Amino acid sequence: PQLPGVVGRGTSRDKDIPVILAELRCWTAGYSGPSVERLIVTSSNHPRSVDPTAIAQQAVATGFTVELREDVRSALTRAATAARLLARSSETDPIVLATGSLFVVAEAREAYGLAPDLSEEH
Repeated sequence: PQLPGVVGRGTSRDKDIPVILAELRCWTAGYSGPSVERLIVTSSNHPRSVDPTAIAQQAVATGFTVELREDVRSALTRAATAARLLARSSETDPIVLATGSLFVVAEAREAYGLAPDLSEEH
């Protein structure tokens, strides 16, 4: 079954995106469970983020179905919707995978209310 995945590419410009996408493709091909077929490409708010359009083009060339979203929060919302739709026609529970950079993961944690409270007042 397909696994909706969010590849939130707040990946920094100095990262080798084709290698990252190839590894994700290899991982899903060798995994005994669901595979990632759909990527919802976005970028973090970090100034070193790669343009998501460039990542989307490379992801399509790697064999993924790709959607673009302007920010991590909207990408997660879209992935959750796709997962719910897939769950209706699947025997397994789909997973939303947020990956890319620590910046993307931090924004995903914040969107899900999992960010640590770093304020001085607890």
